[in-house]
Amino acid sequence: MSKTSMFIRLLLFVIAAASVISLIFMQLDISDKEKEIALVTERIKEQKIRNSELADLLSDGNEDDFYRTIAEDNLGFGQNDEKIYKDISGN
Repeated sequence: MSKTSMFIRLLLFVIAAASVISLIFMQLDISDKEKEIALVTERIKEQKIRNSELADLLSDGNEDDFYRTIAEDNLGFGQNDEKIYKDISGN
């Protein structure tokens, strides 16, 4: 076997090994991105449900309930005589 032939075989082996390693890392990246997509899709579903609930409040003509819900949920406000307890246990 000549040196040129051996060099070509070694070069082909290195290229094949690098390709396989690259494919493995690409598969891992694809898996991570698929998990991210699933998470974002779930957030979109939750937001659509929330949007639907708010649209229902507005469509009923009861703007007071709509604004109260926004104030309580998004801004953390409550009514004058209301006590709000927050669960800090982490459960």
